[in-house]
Amino acid sequence: MNKISIFFAAIILIAMVGGCIDINVNVGTDTTSNQPTEIHQNEQSSGISPSAKIGQGVVVGNNVSIGNNSNVGQGVIIGNNVRIESGVTINQGVVIGANAIIRKNAHIGQGVVINQGVVVPEGARITQGSIVN
Repeated sequence: MNKISIFFAAIILIAMVGGCIDINVNVGTDTTSNQPTEIHQNEQSSGISPSAKIGQGVVVGNNVSIGNNSNVGQGVIIGNNVRIESGVTINQGVVIGANAIIRKNAHIGQGVVINQGVVVPEGARITQGSIVN
């Protein structure tokens, strides 16, 4: 995705959610958010880091935090009050339930379901198609 496409995707997302997005956030097309999304450099704040990459068709719930250098794949659904720390990779088709926490440098395989309130440990590797309770 080139800078112009990123710019227009960011403008569309801003219009949809009424928030502000740093131009350096890589947002895929058909990405939606249920909240005003505000971008922060500091991972402690709620929002999406400018260094995060968000794929096409991702749905982001209310009060979601996505940390530095995290990658969220195509078609991922992120529930309300989810915290994704820095360096996390989430492959396509993953569903993350409300109030889940994914610690630093975790890798979530394609099609994984992470149920509500689950804490995924730092550096964890969850294989494709798993259901995490």
